[in-house]
Amino acid sequence: MSAVAYQGKLLTASLGLILLATTGGCDHGWGHDFDSSRASRGFGHGFGHGDDDDDSSGHGYGHDDDDDDDDDDKSHGHGHGHVDHHDDDDRRDDDDGHHGHGDGYDDDDAYCDAGDDDDEDGGKDDEAGGDDDGKGPGEDCVSIFDGDGDIGELNDEFDDASTLSCWFRNDEEEGTPAEFSTVDIDASTQDHLTLFPTPSGWFRDQDGPFFYKQVAGDFMVEVQVEATSLDDFSQPPSLPFSSAGILVRDPASSTLPNNENWVMYDVGRQQVFVGTEGKTTVQSDSDLILQEGPNSGRLRICRIGTTVILARRLAGELEFTERHVFDRPDFPDLLQVGMCATAFNVNGVRPDLTIEPDLRAAWDYVRYSSIETEADCLAE
Repeated sequence: MSAVAYQGKLLTASLGLILLATTGGCDHGWGHDFDSSRASRGFGHGFGHGDDDDDSSGHGYGHDDDDDDDDDDKSHGHGHGHVDHHDDDDRRDDDDGHHGHGDGYDDDDAYCDAGDDDDEDGGKDDEAGGDDDGKGPGEDCVSIFDGDGDIGELNDEFDDASTLSCWFRNDEEEGTPAEFSTVDIDASTQDHLTLFPTPSGWFRDQDGPFFYKQVAGDFMVEVQVEATSLDDFSQPPSLPFSSAGILVRDPASSTLPNNENWVMYDVGRQQVFVGTEGKTTVQSDSDLILQEGPNSGRLRICRIGTTVILARRLAGELEFTERHVFDRPDFPDLLQVGMCATAFNVNGVRPDLTIEPDLRAAWDYVRYSSIETEADCLAE
C-alpha cells in the first residue's frame, strides 16, 4: 500500500506489479511500468533511435562507451527507452495503454546504434565537471564521510563554480539519463546551485535529479532552498508536485526493482497548495505528508540511530520545528545524502512527460554536521 496524508488526512492506494515488453526492440533495460496503479520496474524494449513498426514506440537515449571515436558494431551504448502509448488518465493507464521507460543498453551486433551523444542526453556535460571520464567527484574533492574526520568538509556554500565536480550524480553513477536541462553554480543565480529539471520526480520506483555526498553514522544535513516559477522567480511553481529539497537514500536502491529506500523533504508547489512534503519510501512504497507554507526556507534531515527526523524553518518562521519522524532500521550506515528535485507537473502517480516543467530549483548552501540528540536537530 501507499499512503498520502494531506494536513493529517490519510489516503491509501493499492499497488500492483506489471512486466511489459514491446516488439522489435534493441534497447533493453529496467524501466517503470504504469499499466497498474503501482509504478513498478519492468522490462522496457525499444529502438535506440526511431519507432517500432507496431502501434507502440520505443525511444532510446544514451551514449557510446567505446574508447575510440568509432561506432563499431559491438559497442555497448547505454540508453533510455520508453513505450509511449498511454491514455489521458493521470493516475492509471488502461490495460491497453502501457507507459514504461527504462535505462538499458544496445547489445545487438549490427542493427542498433548506441544512442545520442553525451551533450544531447544531458548526461556528461562539461559544465558538470568530474573526473577524467566525466563521472563522479574530482580527485581534489571531499565527497565521502566515513565517520572519521570533519564532516563539515562536505559543505558547499555554492560560491565557487568548480565545486560542482565534487558532487556524485545519480544519473552518472547509475548510468541513467540526466533528468535536468541545466545545472550550474554561481551562474544562473549568484552564490547558488541552480537546477532546471525535466519531467521527473521522487515517488515509489521513480526518481529525479539527485546530487549527493556519501555520509556514515549520525548526521544532520541542512539546506537553504527555494522552488520558483520559471516566469517569475518571486513566485512559486504553477504546476503540481514541483519542488526542491533534500534526500537521504540507501545506495542499494538502484540495484534491484522495487527496492527504492529513502527519505525526502522538499518545498514548493505540492498537490493543491504551496508548502513542504515529507516522504518515506520503503521498498518502493511511498508514504507522504503535505503541509502548507512558503516556497522557500531552511530544511533539515537528521539521522540518529534508526530515527530520521525532518525539521523546517521556512521564510517567516521564527525557529526550527520538528515536522516528521520516521523509523528506518533498514538504512545502512553509509547513505547518499544531498539535493533532489521533483517536476511531476500533474496530480498523478507519474510525471507528465508532455508538459514543460515550471520549476527553478535553487540551493543557497548544503551543510553537514554530526549530532547526538534529537534536540541537536532543532538547535541554531
